[in-house]
Amino acid sequence: MHASRLFNPDQADKLDDPSRREWLPPEGIVDALGVSAGDVVADMGAGTGYFATAFAARVGLQGRVFAVEMQAEMLARLRDKVAKVPELPVDPVLARVEDTSLADESVDLVFFGSVWHELDEPAMVLLEARRIMKIGGRLAIVDWRADVSPPPGPPAWHRQKVTDVAATLARERWKVRVTRNVGPYTYLVVADLK
Repeated sequence: MHASRLFNPDQADKLDDPSRREWLPPEGIVDALGVSAGDVVADMGAGTGYFATAFAARVGLQGRVFAVEMQAEMLARLRDKVAKVPELPVDPVLARVEDTSLADESVDLVFFGSVWHELDEPAMVLLEARRIMKIGGRLAIVDWRADVSPPPGPPAWHRQKVTDVAATLARERWKVRVTRNVGPYTYLVVADLK
């Protein structure tokens, strides 16, 4: 991830700001992705667990959510959140998204929530996603629209057009299945290897 675009852990409260739930409810993303009981999800760049906890509530005890985060400060906040609800099947993982340490073919969904714009080398990240994804699995990206002025979110020069993200996926041999706006500030891209 690019240091100049990396989310500042000192501003982590923004990630759990109640107003965010109004324009990007995580349960809506879980619904849109068709996540169900028993699924295994890798939440890449999980931050404080905004999406990870919603995925965990859906996959239940039969499933698992690996919350991959490279910043120890963010992961500490996530661990605190999970400790308050111990029945959530969330495994915090301190790792980079291009080298997660997760097992080969171990996850049904590789998810990037508002972190795609921070990546230095998407090709390396997509190789890791391919490695950890089960046959028949999929990849999903929720990120900031380039056609909407901040705030909220990163500055305009950090954002990537959804068409550019889809082109990157296609270039790396992913089949893009969905590209659409979700909420007023973000888009969703879903792809697989079929």
